[in-house]
Amino acid sequence: MEKPTFENKIAIVLSENLAPWQELNITAFLSSAIASHFPETMGKDFVDASRVSYPAMFRQPVMVFKSTAAELKNLYGKAKGRSLNIGIYTKKLFETQGDQNIQAIAEFKEEGQDYVGLVFYGKKSRVDKVLEGQKLHI
Repeated sequence: MEKPTFENKIAIVLSENLAPWQELNITAFLSSAIASHFPETMGKDFVDASRVSYPAMFRQPVMVFKSTAAELKNLYGKAKGRSLNIGIYTKKLFETQGDQNIQAIAEFKEEGQDYVGLVFYGKKSRVDKVLEGQKLHI
C-alpha cells in the first residue's frame, strides 16, 4: 500500500508546563477547531465487517509539538504572517465552559492572549517553516 502524501498539514503546539490532562484536553479542542471549519480534512466513516458504522476521523496525521509560552507568541506571529489558519486555546479557558469560552477570548486583544495551545492548518511548506526548530511532543 502506497503511503499518502498531503498538501496541507495540521499541527498543534502545546505549552511545555501543562498537566497531562490539560495537554489531552487542549489537543482535542484544537483538533475540533480544524475539523469544524475544514471538512476536506475529514475521511470517510468507518464500517466494520459486521456493518457497524463509526464516525470519520482526520484523513491525515495531526503532529503535536511542545513549546515555551514565549515561543507560542512568536509562533502565532509567524503563522499569521504566513496566512495560516490558526486556532487558539488560552489559559483563561481552563476557568470557563460553553459560551463563556467565547467571552474569555473576547476579553483580550490579540497581543494580550495568554496562549497555552495553538493549532495551525495550511500548506505543509508554510506550517513546516513556522515550526522550524520546534520539538515534537513525546
